[in-house]
Amino acid sequence: MDEAVSTLDLEKVRSTYKSMKDIDFHSMLLLRFLNFVFQVAKEGKCIELFGNERVVIFEAFSLCFIITLMFFTDLCSRSITVAVIQDIFDIIPISQCEKCFSIVENNLPQWKSAFFFESCRNLVLRMCNDLLKRLSRTVNTSFCGQILVLLARALPLCEKSGLNLASRFNTDNITNYETVSSFASVFRTFTLLFRDIPVDYSLYVKFWQLQSFFSSPSSCYERGKWAIFQHVCMFILLQLQLNDSQFRRYFLVQCLIIYQYLLADVRSKDKSFVLNDEQIRFVVECIDRCYQLLCETHPRGEYFAHCIKVILEREKEWSEWKNKNCEDFTQFGEKERMGMFKRLIFFILDLGNPELTKLWNINPDMLNACEDEKRKFAPIVEDFIRDPLDELDPEQQVEDQYKSVNNEAFQWRATRLLMYKSPVYFQVVLLFINCSFEVNTIFMF
Repeated sequence: MDEAVSTLDLEKVRSTYKSMKDIDFHSMLLLRFLNFVFQVAKEGKCIELFGNERVVIFEAFSLCFIITLMFFTDLCSRSITVAVIQDIFDIIPISQCEKCFSIVENNLPQWKSAFFFESCRNLVLRMCNDLLKRLSRTVNTSFCGQILVLLARALPLCEKSGLNLASRFNTDNITNYETVSSFASVFRTFTLLFRDIPVDYSLYVKFWQLQSFFSSPSSCYERGKWAIFQHVCMFILLQLQLNDSQFRRYFLVQCLIIYQYLLADVRSKDKSFVLNDEQIRFVVECIDRCYQLLCETHPRGEYFAHCIKVILEREKEWSEWKNKNCEDFTQFGEKERMGMFKRLIFFILDLGNPELTKLWNINPDMLNACEDEKRKFAPIVEDFIRDPLDELDPEQQVEDQYKSVNNEAFQWRATRLLMYKSPVYFQVVLLFINCSFEVNTIFMF
């Protein structure tokens, strides 16, 4: 069996399995032994292929393919198809895991089918969680996101795996900041480098002391700690306008998150955790102030504040969904199946009209038709200015506002016509400009 699996020979595996099975008919002990032998052979092949750092991806695909074929020929169980890939990930480095993860993505549609889902769901979830524990959130950010996206595709919409139903907080995340003694040495060095910037240790302590409340928001409901939280949340420290806009945004978003938790109705929250009217008024004012500061923080402050508001609204809806014991969304869907839309038939329409048809049929050569002598484009100068000259005659008694020479449209057409007909037009214009300049100069002196 070991040799058959190592050579990826399905026929040899089938014949070996049959010969071993014929020794003792339907013996449960023999079947258990066969499963154990197959498990050892499968793990041996994984170690042989992926014990080295350089992994041949083609061989990994081949191994998974033959395991799938073995299942369809009743040579192994359904869970073996996932266990093989899980063993591969356990013995190869992270750099090779990212290359081999496409195997999981390609086999996901098969594992999501009704026949495989119940037996493979927990194995896929465990395999992805084991990978996430090995990865760094800062170094392997894209790979972590790839795994989380796959889990979102693999699990149903209302799956409760990974939900923090009890609303527990990660209190192990402790922020360490400088003590008075260590701050004194840092302060001396800082003052030598930046003498014009004031440094206040009390402000430094108040600012970083907020992180303890951010990691455990429930502590804000205690009367003594609420006084500390309210004191250090005063926006006097923010009026210093932290120079780093990104750092300022991080802090303001943290404030908005904890404010939303304080006002939210969480089922797992202790019944005694209730804010009075004065505390609620303080939180609401702080929320408005945070959004105002986010809008004033560049770049694209208003857009960033709007995005944060939308994200927190969705977080609020998700919290309400958990309060309702994670109801199945599919129950609220429409029972009747939506009918299929008919494909629109695009008809060939005649977009023309009789006038355009007549225009296009005047002459086969449109350029010659435009240059035809019968087409009068530019009028004669004498005919064009005859009426405006008559309007300038005092005997005609035409008011200035009705004279054509004062009409901007006529002025533009007359300028175009004179430029086209008169070769001395520009000389006359320049002479007029020079005369006007000389007259203005004389009056100035």
